[in-house]
Amino acid sequence: MLGFLQVSDGHQLYYERVGKPGGTPVLFVHGGPGSGFTQRHKKLFDPNRYDAVFYDQRGSGKSRPYLSLEGNTTQNLIDNIEKLRAHLKIEKWVLAGASWGATLALLYAEAYPGRVAGLSLMSIFLATHAESLRFVDGSTADTFPEIWNRFAAFAPLDFRSNIVAYYLERMRTGTDTEQERAAYLWALYDIALSTGEYSEEVLAPVVRALSYRSLALMTAYYIENDFFLSENAILQNAGAIARIPLSIVQGSRDPITPPEAAQKLHRALPRARLLMYEDLHAGEQLVNRFVSETARLCGV
Repeated sequence: MLGFLQVSDGHQLYYERVGKPGGTPVLFVHGGPGSGFTQRHKKLFDPNRYDAVFYDQRGSGKSRPYLSLEGNTTQNLIDNIEKLRAHLKIEKWVLAGASWGATLALLYAEAYPGRVAGLSLMSIFLATHAESLRFVDGSTADTFPEIWNRFAAFAPLDFRSNIVAYYLERMRTGTDTEQERAAYLWALYDIALSTGEYSEEVLAPVVRALSYRSLALMTAYYIENDFFLSENAILQNAGAIARIPLSIVQGSRDPITPPEAAQKLHRALPRARLLMYEDLHAGEQLVNRFVSETARLCGV
């Protein structure tokens, strides 16, 4: 099953539901913001075992209108998940997400705890100002200087202190060439940090397989707006999900979402499973355990 769901502000969400009917439904919540879901994501969920739902968040992937920032806020993204659940007539589902996908899954669960059967989360991002700042203030150069320098070189020296604003301005009002280049370099930076791979030759096909223009635009836009959340919003409301089965899979060497956020979440929710590996943001060990934890929560 696939289709478009009309939500609000003129947005239509693209979604697919694939796999085994009758099982525990699982919603894959993609990261970014803005990356969209891909065939690679779908391969993580064996259709012979899962009743799996995939969707592109507003403005991303195949959702319409593409790249639209109209009404593109975290609260609307939360509400959109609930509208999708109701549209598909699903009573309760497991949410599986990494990075921003984990953030949005947590926020949805806090808003609608009665609709969530479990949370399988990888590479925790709590959307605090400090976490966002670390991604764009040069801190990542401590571990990956070449990756940071390639990203920063796009901005003139006078704009390095607010590189997000420069990238965002180029992506919104630059020439077609500037918009394309800014989006590509932002996405390249993101994927390079996720994998620890510097080579553009290796990474370019990975970047272009994503909805990389929406990934770059939405991520910059959400950072610029503090993710439309009050500081520590997730931890302050963690009590609402204390009884929901929760698995946290985290890399100890993650330069994008360092382990401190996962540890804070675990302290707030001590009944959760915290599984720490010496790995990067999207390392193979993490992904494999994320898949197995999702399967455990779904009972497959």
